[in-house]
Amino acid sequence: MVKKIIKNSGAAYGIGKKKIDEKKLNTILKKLIRKGEKQKFLTYEEINDAIPEEMIYSEHMDEIVIAILKSGVEIKEDDKPKKKKIPAKTVAPKVPLNTQEYGSITDPVKMYLREMGLVTLLSREGEVEIAKKIEMGDQKVLKAFLETSAAVEHILAFARDIKNGELKPKYVLKNFEDDVNIDEDTQMKKFFDMIEKIDGIHEKNTEYRGKIFGNSVDSLEKKRLKKIIAHQNIELFDILKGWRFAGSVTNKIEKKIKKDFDWFNAMDIRFGKCASLVDCSALEIHGTLCAKSDFEELVKKKCDLPQQKTDELFEELKQINDQVTEKEFLLKVDQKNLRGVMSMVRKGRLVSKRAKLELTKANLRLVV
Repeated sequence: MVKKIIKNSGAAYGIGKKKIDEKKLNTILKKLIRKGEKQKFLTYEEINDAIPEEMIYSEHMDEIVIAILKSGVEIKEDDKPKKKKIPAKTVAPKVPLNTQEYGSITDPVKMYLREMGLVTLLSREGEVEIAKKIEMGDQKVLKAFLETSAAVEHILAFARDIKNGELKPKYVLKNFEDDVNIDEDTQMKKFFDMIEKIDGIHEKNTEYRGKIFGNSVDSLEKKRLKKIIAHQNIELFDILKGWRFAGSVTNKIEKKIKKDFDWFNAMDIRFGKCASLVDCSALEIHGTLCAKSDFEELVKKKCDLPQQKTDELFEELKQINDQVTEKEFLLKVDQKNLRGVMSMVRKGRLVSKRAKLELTKANLRLVV
């Protein structure tokens, strides 16, 4: 049954009308259906979490839901299975009114229609509220991005491509499609004025970060420079928050930041494995890498490791530490801050995704 649903999901249910990865979608559907068959139901939240953001809009979502229901898997509002009511032996069971109206709940399509009927139609106020939630999530992501030089450099690079005619503005900013009352020349001037301000702020921030990571200033001066950068990042956000970047732009920025984040994580794992060989924590090891004698003394206290192995371990740990330091200097951001950025990005994405789920369910109600 699963294979049949997956095979027909693209053709029979219209999935793939837009340029989406059908193979990826079929794999997701297969996993969802298997999960639903195992636990006897799925929730909308589970479906939403499994489906990528680009497939979450109603033109694909309704076909996805029908495909799942066709497999015989029930979809519920929450993850708590409903308790079955057992009629008394002396009383003949009555057919509920909603079953007469919608048909047996064993019919997946009719059950789908019944579930969709439970979703409240959106009012104008409801639409505005959801739009605000989506915007709030997107702005959380933008604010997190601006903590890194890489994000600002990407924005400036996109602006250069627009200026050189290599990119159309609408592929970078949604504002060029939304503001129909403003002619494109006026919008372009407004955009490049904003880019000029961002470039100036970014230039100063780059200089300050260079001093911080170049160890050319003392700790008090570093704190002062970090405060200036934080203040200027707020200014950057205030300038940019009125502009809505296309998904392809934010995805490219996030991909770059995540690549760096994953690299640091991989190095942490390597360092931790090396440290575990001598029964030490990474923190203990870090404090001894400036002097080999300190490292050797620590190792002797922890275990009986031959000198040759001690030397090799010290060289490997020092190499990892040097690579991390060099990467931080290149990116002008340390691991701790990068973890904070990724955490803020995930939270922002989650806020937007949940709001889009509300919108999707309401749109499906309109389709029904």
